[in-house]
Amino acid sequence: MREHPIIENIMLTGDPNLAAQPEFNGFDTFHDEILSGDLIVLDEGEVILKDHLQSYLQGEHEFRFYTATATGSKDFYGNEIEKGDRLAYDSKKENIINMEWEDDFEAYLKLEYGFQFTIAE
Repeated sequence: MREHPIIENIMLTGDPNLAAQPEFNGFDTFHDEILSGDLIVLDEGEVILKDHLQSYLQGEHEFRFYTATATGSKDFYGNEIEKGDRLAYDSKKENIINMEWEDDFEAYLKLEYGFQFTIAE
């Protein structure tokens, strides 16, 4: 006896109502799931979801984050700091990084701490 045509089609092609689910890739330092396609940061064996990077830097590397209240100074890379810019202060190395220049912030973490930025597979 044959199955209903809809059942046969599902058996051949899969259930069209099931959306593709991202693959589970473990947990980050904060015990949150890492799924394929998530942006992650690697620091000496620690895996951090990029969304948690500021919290990680505050706790593990003593960074402070704040908003500039004045203009006129420059950051680690010589970029002008404008009032309202988001800044990171590395208290261990006493450097200020303007987070408005996201590539510079990532480059700083790579250079000074050996961080790696990647996408979970």
